[in-house]
Amino acid sequence: MVDYTYSITNDITNQAVNPYQLQTEISPTLPTVTAVTTEGDVLTITFSASLLASEKTSLDTIVQDHVAETDEFFRSLYRPKDTYIISPSGGDFDTIKEGVDTVGAGSLLLIYPGTYTESNPLTQKANTVIRGMGLSITVNIVASTTTQPVFIMENNTILEGVTVMGANGTGGAGVYVDSSIGFGMVMVTRTIIQDCTTGFKTEFVSQVSTYPPCTMTCLETMVASTATTTVTVGYHCADGSLLRCIDTGVSGNAIQYIGTGYCSTGSHPSNGTASLLQINGGGIQYATTGIDCNNDGHVDAHSLSIERSTTGCKIGTTGTTSKLGIHSIIFIDVSGNHIETTNTNGNIYITGGRIDRTRISLPYPNSILYDVFYFSNESSNMSLQLNGILSD
Repeated sequence: MVDYTYSITNDITNQAVNPYQLQTEISPTLPTVTAVTTEGDVLTITFSASLLASEKTSLDTIVQDHVAETDEFFRSLYRPKDTYIISPSGGDFDTIKEGVDTVGAGSLLLIYPGTYTESNPLTQKANTVIRGMGLSITVNIVASTTTQPVFIMENNTILEGVTVMGANGTGGAGVYVDSSIGFGMVMVTRTIIQDCTTGFKTEFVSQVSTYPPCTMTCLETMVASTATTTVTVGYHCADGSLLRCIDTGVSGNAIQYIGTGYCSTGSHPSNGTASLLQINGGGIQYATTGIDCNNDGHVDAHSLSIERSTTGCKIGTTGTTSKLGIHSIIFIDVSGNHIETTNTNGNIYITGGRIDRTRISLPYPNSILYDVFYFSNESSNMSLQLNGILSD
């Protein structure tokens, strides 16, 4: 083996080396090259045999003219078209605000780990994707305006892998969708909302009868309060909008309870279609009310647990035509009523669950509990099963 050495700063015009790239540049002309290495300012090129004078001249020329490909070159080579990096150092954009305001439809914004204090609301344009790189807890987006949503989502958008916080004033929310933008989809996944007045909210703002609405789907998301701030509503579906929650959670703490975990309220302002909140797999801890239906709002839920809360599920006084349907639910350390309705026409139906018989308040008709494990903390009877109409 024979080594030939060069000074990177003196012998290479651009004073930079990409060893792998340089070896691929040398090998077509001088196929006996076996290795290219660097140590400090020294570039070492190893051959299996000594070079002829003419070959050494060729090597000198290749080394002198070498232009090392940069990280930007590889990033443009391996990332899809219209993909942009958000990072305070070396990104396409320094801030998320700059990114969402600049890119067009079909773009993907990748956010490097870090804490970003942003001028909100951040309006995510239609047909774009925002994705945090790494764990969601390492990409923190903090609102500078507490009374505005952090994100306003337009049609056919995806938000993934971030933690959103700081919109804890009146009108503040983590992620907001105006469903009157028309039929389409908004997806939020692997995202945490913390220290915001409302976690996720959909509603109809326009009075125009646009239906079906834009639908927001939350997948593997969490809404949490802190020791010093309270979340009013975790997931809020209003005014005839549609919100789907899959494997989601709401968590207060012993100091600051969540106001309401999941809330569906109101009907479409023009055509009267009720709000619909769908939950498939959910957990609620430390909430004043786990699930609340009011003012014609509907909830359809599957596989829920409500723990360490004041009230489990209820239809409030304005829930004239509200419907609350739950398939499989468990209550743990709920101090007040597990189930209650305070409206004469509200409908509650539950199939499958574990409910304290002393914590049910259903004084009006139209409520059904079926195949429910029905017990009392006041007695040892833990096996009585209730089927059919509870009140008539």
